Amino acid sequence: MFIISEAKVLDWQLVFYNAFIYGLVLSFVLTILTAISGAIALDMFVDNYPPDIKEKYGPMSSRAARLHPFIAALLFITIFVVPIIGLFAVQAQVDSVPFLPALAFSGIALLTFNTFDLIILDWLFFCTIQPRAMLLPGTEGMAAYRDYRFHFVGFLKGLGFSAVGSLLIAAFWVILHWSIALLPSAA
Repeated sequence: MFIISEAKVLDWQLVFYNAFIYGLVLSFVLTILTAISGAIALDMFVDNYPPDIKEKYGPMSSRAARLHPFIAALLFITIFVVPIIGLFAVQAQVDSVPFLPALAFSGIALLTFNTFDLIILDWLFFCTIQPRAMLLPGTEGMAAYRDYRFHFVGFLKGLGFSAVGSLLIAAFWVILHWSIALLPSAA
């Protein structure tokens, strides 16, 4: 009879809890980066606004267009790196995090951010409170700022990005550990 008595079994509750915490960390970091980029060039994310607002505002400024690729790269790197850091934190507690737990971890972390983005950033701030820092000049008071459906559709698209991102992060995690295992150990 096979008995698992002293073998370390992965603690899924630990994985889920840490994934949620690192999802909140990711949300906080991305919110700060987005706020800073908005302070530098408010129209940098005009392409993410509802169509009526985009149409009235027009194209992004040359400054925003010039900075956008760098800010977008920084945001994507953050989306990738924060879950990896979280996986290292979990691994420090359980010795090994294989593909499936890494996939679940990154999926929950990205889903946490996607949900935070919808409920807090989009619905609460963008649609309800509407701080001046989010309103593009000349578009103040437009009904499109209260388009909750537009943001929900964005959330649904974000679910797809979260699924693909989770697969990429988990695959990178496993490849990273295979690569480390192949390195000659220092004796």
